[in-house]
Amino acid sequence: MSEPKTLNTRRELAKISGVSEGTLAKIEKVDNEAPAPIKAAMGKTISIDKAARFNSLLKDLPESERDAEAERLIMREFEEKEEQILREEKIAKVLCNIISAATINYEYLTAECVKIYLKKSPSSVLQLVGDLNHEIGLLIQLKELFLQAGGIQEEEDEYRNMTDTAGQLIDEALSVVQPREERQRKSECYL
Repeated sequence: MSEPKTLNTRRELAKISGVSEGTLAKIEKVDNEAPAPIKAAMGKTISIDKAARFNSLLKDLPESERDAEAERLIMREFEEKEEQILREEKIAKVLCNIISAATINYEYLTAECVKIYLKKSPSSVLQLVGDLNHEIGLLIQLKELFLQAGGIQEEEDEYRNMTDTAGQLIDEALSVVQPREERQRKSECYL
């Protein structure tokens, strides 16, 4: 006759629940020991891990103070999450504004528009070109950050093509207001 198999109840319960044995142990501990506010918030407002940590922090407090302190900890956690969401929202808005500002409808960008802009601008043409080159560099860095964050690797040819296109656009804009030889002479002065 064969020996009966021993059953690891915790392992089986964890497997059925879709959590690890450690997480199941935390849930059991919180259910058995934690104040009511932590039990109610666990898995909803706060994570199981956070509920277990809060429970550990509160274990040495007198019973009469545990509920109030638990509510304070949960409220603080909620406020921190809210601050994080607001911070992330601000970052998203800034990036959205950057991308919107960088997106030009080239259909409306004409030589006449560039002439008008240059007449009204207090900056010199070379200063404006320098600013454009700087901004293009920043946009390329931003693009690379997006590609990195998205786990995408871009080929070197595509990168070069983009920078060449940007350079061509700047040259086209300048050719409207300044002959090429004059631009070359002035740029050589800055070398």
